[in-house]
Amino acid sequence: MTTDSTTATTAPRTRSVAAASSAITLGSVTLNPPATATPGTNWVATGKAGVASGLGSWVARVSLSPLTASTPGVPAFTPTGATYRAAQSTCLAQTLPASTVTLGTTGSTVKTTPSGLLSTVACLTDWDFTLTIPLPADLMAGRWTGVLTHSVA
Repeated sequence: MTTDSTTATTAPRTRSVAAASSAITLGSVTLNPPATATPGTNWVATGKAGVASGLGSWVARVSLSPLTASTPGVPAFTPTGATYRAAQSTCLAQTLPASTVTLGTTGSTVKTTPSGLLSTVACLTDWDFTLTIPLPADLMAGRWTGVLTHSVA
């Protein structure tokens, strides 16, 4: 995440993982951040993520790294209370419910395939998400960078 004049960032992320002798692939991830950030408020961005291919069961997780400043000597900070809200989606005519997780440096589950899915059936879906990061009131002005990681296995 970068808070500068860039208004939209498209970052395709693909990760293939062996699962039940097939590959599960995370599709492209798009993040639309606000142009600026104000200390003491919530930084809110929207995006879209999904599972583009795969057979059998999978679990999608998301995590957030500490944020680092471009200014030398300014310590990184780990956002407290940062959340990721994945909207409801569908897979094989079944609803995958909306979920909201508190983000940390370890992955939190945001989507899973329906239970009892056969290893020969593909469950493909995509979802809109909202990323909210509370910014401390004493946050130093500047360019801050963090990594929002989506993974599926």
